[in-house]
Amino acid sequence: MKRPALIFTLIFCFCSTLIGQDSKPQYNSLLWKISGRDLKVPSYIYGTMHLMDKRLFNFPDSLYHFIETAEGYAAELDANEMSHEIVNEIKKRDDNDDLIINLLDVEELKPYKKQLESVFRKKMNAISVGDLRQQKSVAEGKLLRQGEMPTIMDVFLFNVARKQGKWVGGIEDFADQLKVEDEKAALISLIEGSIGDPKEYKKMIEWMIKTYIAQDLDAIDRGNEVWQGADLRSLNKRNLKMARRMDSIMTIRSCFFAVGAAHIPGDSGVVKLLREKGFTVEPVYSSKRIAAREYRYKSLEFAWEKVSVKDSWYEILMPGKADAMGETNTPGVEGHMHFDFLEFNFYYTNSTLMSRYVNADSLLSSMVTRNLKGKKVISEKPITINGVSGKEFVIHDQSGYIRLQGFPTNSVLVTNMIISQKKDSLYGVEANRFFNSFRVLKERPSSAIAGWTIHRLEDEGCSVLLPSNFTVSGRTFNPDSSMFMTTYKAVDEKRGCLLFLISMRIAPGYYSTWDTTYFKALKDEIAAKPNVKFIKSSYLAIQGYPALSYLLEASSDEGKVELVGTIINRGNRKYYLYAAYPDNDTSRLQMKEFIESIQFLPFPKDNWTMQKDLNDRFSLYAPELPRFDSASATTDSTQQIWQMYDSVTATSIFLNAIKLPRYSWWVSDSAFFRHQLQTFVHETDTVLNFNFSSVNSTHASMEIGLSDNHLVKKVGVYVQGDSLYRIWVFETPALLRETRFKKLFSDFNLKNQSAGKYYLENKTSLLFRDLNSSDSVIFEEASNYLSDAPFTKEDLPAIQTAALKTYRDSRKYYTVNDELMDRIAKIDKVQAIEFAKSNYHILPEQKANLRYSLLRMLAGIKTEESFILLKELAVAKAPTGDPESLRYALNDSAALTALLFPGILPLVADSNFVKVILQVLPRLLDSNLVTRETLMPFENLFYSEAKRQTLATDTLDYDVDALNLIEVLRYLKTTEGNVLIQQYLKASSAYLRLAAVGAALSNGLHVNASVLEKLAADKLSRASLYVTMKKLKRLNHFPPNWLTQKLIGESELFAYLSDEESPTSMEFLKIVTAVYLGKNQKFYLYKVRFDYEDKPEYRLAVIGPFPLTGTAILTDMPVLGTMYEEFDKGKIMEQLKAYLKEWEQAETVTPDLD
Repeated sequence: MKRPALIFTLIFCFCSTLIGQDSKPQYNSLLWKISGRDLKVPSYIYGTMHLMDKRLFNFPDSLYHFIETAEGYAAELDANEMSHEIVNEIKKRDDNDDLIINLLDVEELKPYKKQLESVFRKKMNAISVGDLRQQKSVAEGKLLRQGEMPTIMDVFLFNVARKQGKWVGGIEDFADQLKVEDEKAALISLIEGSIGDPKEYKKMIEWMIKTYIAQDLDAIDRGNEVWQGADLRSLNKRNLKMARRMDSIMTIRSCFFAVGAAHIPGDSGVVKLLREKGFTVEPVYSSKRIAAREYRYKSLEFAWEKVSVKDSWYEILMPGKADAMGETNTPGVEGHMHFDFLEFNFYYTNSTLMSRYVNADSLLSSMVTRNLKGKKVISEKPITINGVSGKEFVIHDQSGYIRLQGFPTNSVLVTNMIISQKKDSLYGVEANRFFNSFRVLKERPSSAIAGWTIHRLEDEGCSVLLPSNFTVSGRTFNPDSSMFMTTYKAVDEKRGCLLFLISMRIAPGYYSTWDTTYFKALKDEIAAKPNVKFIKSSYLAIQGYPALSYLLEASSDEGKVELVGTIINRGNRKYYLYAAYPDNDTSRLQMKEFIESIQFLPFPKDNWTMQKDLNDRFSLYAPELPRFDSASATTDSTQQIWQMYDSVTATSIFLNAIKLPRYSWWVSDSAFFRHQLQTFVHETDTVLNFNFSSVNSTHASMEIGLSDNHLVKKVGVYVQGDSLYRIWVFETPALLRETRFKKLFSDFNLKNQSAGKYYLENKTSLLFRDLNSSDSVIFEEASNYLSDAPFTKEDLPAIQTAALKTYRDSRKYYTVNDELMDRIAKIDKVQAIEFAKSNYHILPEQKANLRYSLLRMLAGIKTEESFILLKELAVAKAPTGDPESLRYALNDSAALTALLFPGILPLVADSNFVKVILQVLPRLLDSNLVTRETLMPFENLFYSEAKRQTLATDTLDYDVDALNLIEVLRYLKTTEGNVLIQQYLKASSAYLRLAAVGAALSNGLHVNASVLEKLAADKLSRASLYVTMKKLKRLNHFPPNWLTQKLIGESELFAYLSDEESPTSMEFLKIVTAVYLGKNQKFYLYKVRFDYEDKPEYRLAVIGPFPLTGTAILTDMPVLGTMYEEFDKGKIMEQLKAYLKEWEQAETVTPDLD
C-alpha cells in the first residue's frame, strides 16, 4: 500500500506561497472584518498557518466569538471532502516509480547529483519521484510530530465550527492546491526539499512561527528570499478564485473564512481583491487571547460509518465514509481507506483471500516483512477481537507509526491498521474504537475445487493443484528466450476452464538477467495481443522469489472470459501459471486457488563430483567435465574459457584463465584480489561480501548483488604464477549456501601450485627500462600501463628520475613525462612542489620543453603554494615548447588561477605563454577575479599581440586565441584597443568577425553596414549575429533584408546541422502547421543534401515551433534537425509527425549523468 506523503504537499503550502507581493507596512493583523456592499451581517477572514505547534493556537477571544456568531465556516478546502480527495489522489498517483533522470535534463540534475546520491545511498539513475516524496515527507512528518496539537490550525477551527452545528465548506477545489504551472520547477522544488538541511529547515519554520505570532504579515510577505521559486502566478490565481468564492458565500450566509496567511497581504491578496469588489475590509485587534485547549463550547456528536464490505461478511467502523482502494479488481481482495483530517490518522481495512496451502501465521508475518520493508517492528503480540484471533504489530520508521492487526479467518486474511504521525494516536479513544469495532458476521464459503488434487512434479521442483486429466508436452527449446520449456496443460470442461503451467530453464551459457525489466516486457507482449484488455497487474514476492501477477479480460465469439496469470523467477528457472475461465465469481476464486497452489520443492540432491581439466591443469567440484570454449579464447592464449552446466538448477558455471599483464603488481594479497574481483562489479551492482583465504592456496571470493535481479553473482579468484583463474555463477542466495556451490569454490585446485607470488613483485624497474626501449611496441605497452602502476612513496626517487628523461612519445598533450609528474603529485604534493622548484631552472636546453610539464604539475596540485611557485618559475624563466597542457590545466580553479595575476602578465610578450594567459583571462574578467585596472599597466603587450594577429586579416581564420584576445580588448575599453577590435572585423573567419562585432557594439563603436550584411548573408553566422545584436539591444542596425523568422530560423538550422558536417545544399520546401505539445504550431521544412564519400544523401529538415500568429524571430524551445529516413516527397507530413513525437518523448530518455 502506498504511504500517504501527498498530504504534506497541502500542509506545507503556506511555506511555498509566502512570496514578495507588496512592501508597504499595512498588513499587521491576522483577523479581518468584512462588511459593506449590502452585507446585513459581517463576515471574517483569519490567516492561518498549517502546523500543529501549540504556540499558534493561542487565539484572540474575538475569533471564538466570530465563529460562534457566523452562520458558516469555510477553510481553503472542505476537510470532509479532503479526506476523499487525498485517498483518491493516493490511488491514482502513478508517477512514484518514475525515475527523475527521465523527467529532468542532465544539466538540471547535475547541481543535486552528489547530495541526492548521498541522501538516498544509490546512484542517480535509480532515484524515483517516490523516493523524493518519501524523503520529504519524513522531514515534514518529523516537524508535525513535534507539534503538541492533534491537527493543523485550519482543521482544528473547522472541527470547532462543525461541532457547533455550523455550515462548513471550502473556498477552493482540491485540484487548485495540487495544480502545478511548471512541472519541472515543481520537481526541482521536490528535490531541494528532499535534500535540504533539517537544521536550516527547522530554523526557517521557527522564524515563520515567531513572525506569524507577531502578526507581521509584511515581514512574512517579504520572505521571498527564503521561499525562492514559489509560484507567484499560481498564488495570484488562487487568490482571485478565493475572493470570488467568498463573495458568493457571503451573499447566502455570514461566514468565518480561514486561509493561509500568505493569501491575505499584497496587491493580489484577498483583502485588496475584496476591497476592489466594494467590500470594507478592516483589521480586527484583540487584547485578550484564549488557548485552544481552554476554549469550551457545546459540542455535537457525530456517528461513525460502517465500511461497505462486499457481501457484508464482516464489519468495521471509521470516523467517516471510507473509499475503496482499487484492489477489488483482484479476485478475493478488497481494501478501504479513510483519512481523518481532524485527528490526522489514516484508517485502512483490507481482506485478501488466502490459499489453503499457505500457513496463516507465515502469510501474516511475510506480509508485514514484504510491505513494511525497512521499518522497525516495535512489538508483535497475539490478540483476540470480538472472538476472532489474530496478531498485532506496531511498526515505526522516520515517516511515522503503524498499528496493524491481522486476522486469518475462513480462508481470508483481514488486515486493519491505523497510520499516524504520533505514537499516542495509535492507542487513543478513536483508534481503539476503530479496532474494537471489527466483527465477523458470517463465514465466507470455502473455495476447495472438487476433483482436483496436488501433483508433485519432482523434475520441475514444484507441486501444484491440477485436474487429474492434465497432459505434459516434451521439453522444447525457445531460441528467442534461450530457455527450455515444459508445458503442463489441463481442461476442466465442467467449469469451462483452461489451465497451464509452463516450467522454464535457462539454457547453458546464459543466466536470468532481469526481474522487473523481464516482467515489463512480458506485460507489453501480453497487452499487444488483439481483443485483450489489461485489468490489473502487480509485482510481488512468492515464497521469496520475484513474481508478476496479472488479470486480463478477453473477448471471444462465446462472450467475455477472464485470464489470470503469474510468472515467478526462481533463480535460473521460471514458472508461468495462467488460466482462462468464465467471467463469474466462483470461477474467479477457483482459478486464484490454482495460481496460489504452487509450492516449490527442494531441488534433487546433486550428482556433482570432482572433475579434471583435460590437460590436468586444475580440478573442481562440478556437475560435468569443463567444456573448453574455443570461440571465446584469444589467439595469443592470454585468455581461455570453460563452461559447465547443471541441468537441475539450470545454472551455468563459467571459468576462465588469463595471463596477468607483464608490468602488473600489487602491494598486498588483499589489494590484488579486491582488484581482480572488482572487475566483476558494474556501476549498478552492490558488493555483498568479500572473503580472502590463504589456507592451502591463496584465493578470494566475492558475492555481488545485481540491479533489478534477485540473483547474486559469486566470483572466486585463484592464482598460479602469472596466471589467474576465475570462477563465477549467477544464482539465488539460497542455492549458493548449498553444499554443491560451496564446494565449487572451496575445492578448486590448481596443479603445480608455485610458491612465489608473481603479483606482489614490484616491477617499477622493468617498467622504466621498457619505457626507454627502442622498440615502439614495447614502449607503447609500458606507457599504456603507467596509469595502473601502484606506485608508492618508496618508488618516488625512481619516478622523479624517469620524469625528467626523454621518450619516444607520440602523444602531444598528455605525454609520458606529464603522466609521471602527475604520479609524483598524487603520491606526495610537498615533494612534487620541491621537485619542480629544484629542477625547473637546471633543465638542459634539449629538455626545456619539460618546463611546461612541471608547471602543469603545479597547476594540478591546486594549492596556493603550488600556484604561487608556478608564477615565480614562469616569470623567472619563460618555458618553451607547446603550452596546450598548461592552458587547459589552469581552467580547473578560477580562484587559484587569479593568484597568478598581475605577476604573470609580463609573459603576454611571450608568443607561447600568451596563449595560456588568453585561455583563462576572459573567465577571470567575467567573474571579476581580475579587473580592467589590473590589466591596464600591461595594455601595450595586448596591443602588440593583437597587431601580430591582425597583420594578415584576410588569412586570419578561426583561432581560439584571437577570440579570447577580442574579449580582453572589449574589457580594456581603450581607444587603441577599440581600433584593434575593428581590425578583426576584416578577418576571413566569420567567427572572429562575429566576436569583433559583439565587442565593437558593446564598446559603442560603429560597425560598417557591409560587415553586418556579410555576416547576415552567411547562413552559418546569421542567427548568431541576431542573438548578439538582440542581447546588446542593437537590432535596429541588423540588415533588414535578413531579419525575418524564416531566414533567422534557416540559419539556426544550418548552424545546428553544421556542427557535424555542413549540408551541401539546403532547399526551402514550405511552412506547415502541426500539433506539438498539445497545440497547433508552425514549422519550416527544408530538403537538405549531404555528400558522404561522393554519394549524395537527402533528408527532410525542420525548424520550429513558432506560434501561428505573431512575429517572434526565434523559438524559445527549438525543434530542429533532420529525419533519419531518406527524403520522400510523398511522406513529408508522416516523417514530420514521427519526428515531433520523438521530441515530445525526449524527456523520457535516460541521460548519462556521469
